[in-house]
Amino acid sequence: MCKLTLDNNISKNNIHMNGTTKQKISSSKVTLKYGNFSKVYKVIEDNALSTDEIKMNGQITKRLTFPTIPLTIMIRENSINIGPVIGYLTTKQYCKDPSLLISRFSGASIDGLVYIFHKNSVNKKEKTIKGLYFDKETKTFKKGVFPYPSVVYNRSNRIRSLYRHFKKEIGDNFFNYPFRINKWRLWRYMENHTSIVKHLPYTEKYNSSEQLDILLNKYKNLYLKPTNLSKGRGILYIQKNKSGYTVTNRFNKTINIKNKLELEKYLNKNIKRKYIIQEEIPFQYKDNKMDFRIYIQKDESKNWRYTGGEAKVGKKGTIVTNSRYREKILTAKEALTNVFKMSDNKANKKLKEISKLCISMLKVIENKGYTIGDSAIDLIIDNNQNVKILEVQLNYRADAKALRTEDEQRVLPFILPTPLKYAKKLAGF
Repeated sequence: MCKLTLDNNISKNNIHMNGTTKQKISSSKVTLKYGNFSKVYKVIEDNALSTDEIKMNGQITKRLTFPTIPLTIMIRENSINIGPVIGYLTTKQYCKDPSLLISRFSGASIDGLVYIFHKNSVNKKEKTIKGLYFDKETKTFKKGVFPYPSVVYNRSNRIRSLYRHFKKEIGDNFFNYPFRINKWRLWRYMENHTSIVKHLPYTEKYNSSEQLDILLNKYKNLYLKPTNLSKGRGILYIQKNKSGYTVTNRFNKTINIKNKLELEKYLNKNIKRKYIIQEEIPFQYKDNKMDFRIYIQKDESKNWRYTGGEAKVGKKGTIVTNSRYREKILTAKEALTNVFKMSDNKANKKLKEISKLCISMLKVIENKGYTIGDSAIDLIIDNNQNVKILEVQLNYRADAKALRTEDEQRVLPFILPTPLKYAKKLAGF
């Protein structure tokens, strides 16, 4: 590692170092790499500098911002690498109000430049990006124009053309793309993996009310779920009983339907997009729905690991456990020991079992062309303590938890910094 000193009084085309440091360079010239930007400098010997200290002009080019923040400097062959430079591709909401991301960036100690940007702020001709970087000293985000990053951590949807562009520029160092995996696709990916599919609720693509009725004769209670929506939007819970059918929506509004014809009319009126039919997995905590969210992320080892887990307890009578309809959150360990009455040792073994299953699923998804480094897996543990995976979330909103209750925030110190550590390693630092 090297120390960097900026001096705007020296030539913009020279890099100064002492004789010992210069011996690491086999030429009179060296290439400086700053993200995807590179520039050739003349090496000037300056024995007033300490070993592994490098001095250069702070204005690399007229157009690029070079912030005075902690950076990692590495000499490799005939290059000086300054970074890591990581691009955090996000939505307009976060670019307009980056304060929502303070929890993520203030907790990450990576000694590098991480800037947030929106897809419309990319200048493909100049290969620069207008963005915001976090200054830890002032705890504020500051504007700048930055080089293309070495790595992009994607938190945005509908970016196919931009992904293709960056793939040409930075190769495979673009992760969490595609940004979502819909519920039907998840089933299709897993249905031929016998060791995995047994851990998914039985699922079919919705085609007709007749199909639904046949499945209700087998399962009694079913969910109808939109393939591409989240936060419980569009979900219907359908029960078959002696008097006909009962349909409950996410607002806990219940409708009684007398016969198949009325059911068909109701579904034709209310289902306007692609849906799946999914069996209900029976488990309730008292009178509340409860499911788990398990965070599986890649870290600086570039391997998947369990970084946190929580149990979401819904309000009494609701069919979903999303934040609006939630009573409280327990840690995954608390839920296993207090609700399922597992011993501490058994709870730890269960979490290892769950983690292994989740990682197996993620590897299947990666083999389908996804590049992933950050995920949240929603699942249920049923009355027999069997694990059933509901959904794999790549676009989960971890940062929003910082504005919620204390029980929601407990997992944040473990999950927010981890993808940035992975990005740093991908960048070669």
